[in-house]
Amino acid sequence: MHVIPAELALINGPNKIVIRPYPASGTDPIMCKTWDLGAPDVRYTTVPNPGADGVTMSAGFLGSRTVVLDLQILGDHYPADKPPPAGKHDPYWYVNALTQMSHPGAQPYLTISRYERNATDEEKWRMYLRAEPFALVYGQRAGAIIELQLTFTCPSGMIESGWKTIDVIDVTGDDTAATDWIFPAIFPKGFGLVGATYPGTVITVEGDAAVTPIIYIFGPVTDPEIHCDEDVFKFDGLTLEAGQGVSIDMGTGDILLSDGAGNPIIDNMTAYGAVDWSVSTYWTWLPGVHHFQFLSTHGSVRIQYRERRFTI
Repeated sequence: MHVIPAELALINGPNKIVIRPYPASGTDPIMCKTWDLGAPDVRYTTVPNPGADGVTMSAGFLGSRTVVLDLQILGDHYPADKPPPAGKHDPYWYVNALTQMSHPGAQPYLTISRYERNATDEEKWRMYLRAEPFALVYGQRAGAIIELQLTFTCPSGMIESGWKTIDVIDVTGDDTAATDWIFPAIFPKGFGLVGATYPGTVITVEGDAAVTPIIYIFGPVTDPEIHCDEDVFKFDGLTLEAGQGVSIDMGTGDILLSDGAGNPIIDNMTAYGAVDWSVSTYWTWLPGVHHFQFLSTHGSVRIQYRERRFTI
């Protein structure tokens, strides 16, 4: 992608520290002097080969990567009895907030905001991090600028996009027309939605690695069933009224009841027991084209996933 850097931000729970990759100023006191997102390690494995070749080399696992941020914090020192002006902080406030993100118990993530070239749409990418010890550098400019180096590990080795959302159209067909006839009958009668007429969509996954989607199914619907390529996920004994939904997280395995918007989860109430596990399976999507279908005459579906790349 052709992109232009805009902003970095470290986020840990409610704490967000914005880091801009250009010279610091009084209003923007933190500059990222250098930032290295690293590259994921690829660990190779050897497979014994009883033939004349000896061993066969094959790529095994994608490892973690190291992220290093060299920061400069510009600002005046504000004594306790003289609070800083609006919008400003003591530079040591930033030091304290940033070093807390290096605590072993912290789970920060780095967001990278960029704009597509010749476009106004901002796209945020993120890296989930594990903290490492920080380094505080004192030099000749320590009186005016505090230099701080933060080192993190990105365990997955991947950079993730924001949520990609796909909505499968609402279905309002009459699925009783084919089964509840009363004779003598007046024709023509509808036979509901069947076969290829079930709603579906074609999903093109971009990026460099497999993704695990979250599927939201919204009522009113009884025993919904979804297909993707050769995979099936089917419920048996689940009824969702209007304003209710169920989320299927293909990555974590959570199957939870939710409200009609897919958020928030209702008391973590699981629908795991209503799944027909004789045919259902979790799935991942490799980069490429996938064909999704919703086998129901009522309800609707929302699909969400994060694109995963090595670089941006």
